[in-house]
Amino acid sequence: MSNKSCRLPPPYAIDVRNLTKAFKGRLVVNHVDVRVQKGKIYGFLGPNGSGETTTIRMLCGLLTPDEGEGTCLGLDLRKYGRIFGLSCYLCALQQLPLSDSTKNA
Repeated sequence: MSNKSCRLPPPYAIDVRNLTKAFKGRLVVNHVDVRVQKGKIYGFLGPNGSGETTTIRMLCGLLTPDEGEGTCLGLDLRKYGRIFGLSCYLCALQQLPLSDSTKNA
């Protein structure tokens, strides 16, 4: 028996299937599957309006997918999406100088 057959599947930072989102009947993300291993860099490229930003917002928990399932950093998108999104927002806010984070307050 080789060592390769005994290996566990690699851990994924992002593992989502069939991610779908529509706005006012217009499909903007159509059954997207994304699987990114921990420690890897992944980019979204496409023409304007092809759903990159919407996909990222769903992965960060800022939007709830209409369909699909999966995890981002081990958290279920549907169950913990909003909590995860808020955490990302607060972490990003901490990186801003106070003058930037209170500019519009």
